[in-house]
Amino acid sequence: MASKPRQNHSKPTSSNLWDRPPVLPTGDASQDDIYRAVGHALSRWEYLETELAALFALLCDTTSIAPQLAYGSAMAFGARRDMLVAASQAYFASMPFDRVLFDRIIEEIGKLSGLRNDIAHGTVMVFSGAYGSGFYLGPPPYNFSKNKHLTGAGHKYQYTSAQIVDIKNVFNIYHAQVKMLRDTLEAERQSWRETRPEPLSELEDQECPQDATLQSPELQPQASDPSPQSGGQS
Repeated sequence: MASKPRQNHSKPTSSNLWDRPPVLPTGDASQDDIYRAVGHALSRWEYLETELAALFALLCDTTSIAPQLAYGSAMAFGARRDMLVAASQAYFASMPFDRVLFDRIIEEIGKLSGLRNDIAHGTVMVFSGAYGSGFYLGPPPYNFSKNKHLTGAGHKYQYTSAQIVDIKNVFNIYHAQVKMLRDTLEAERQSWRETRPEPLSELEDQECPQDATLQSPELQPQASDPSPQSGGQS
């Protein structure tokens, strides 16, 4: 009986750093390599998130730790990204800086978070046959949307340890970009504050009559009534 032909689930390599890598026909010989790569990748993502929290504090224009704690209180990255965007709207409205770089980096990290979720929620599995040979990191069985093999189309992702290391390196690239962005914004803010003209106070911009007083009528000195003449006998 003829054996079942091997299915090819690989996709063409994409130029986007946040796209899933293709499924390779040969996985890892040891599951330990995958576990090690997963730990490294998730640690590097947390370094990236730490830098994003510092960026959020800068956009809030404060040195307090409070904005970073508020950033960390949001459970999902999508919510934390929305916090960054909302803070940036107020920041860039009050500062004469270009936000194009900020928008690009945050948008791309939002797409990159999908790879982080794959790694954080994946399970190590072994295949021998149509879906590969060796150990891979793939979606857990209960996640139907990412288990396309149930319909004959293969897993939505199936990473080797080398591919996970490549993703970790992408996390490093964006960590460096966020740090560069934060350093640039901080330097621009400091320079702008040192060179901008001092704003006039509200009263300095108005002409006040000479000897004008700002006392309320109740505090104005009152003319004293003449004391009544005594009716005593001489």
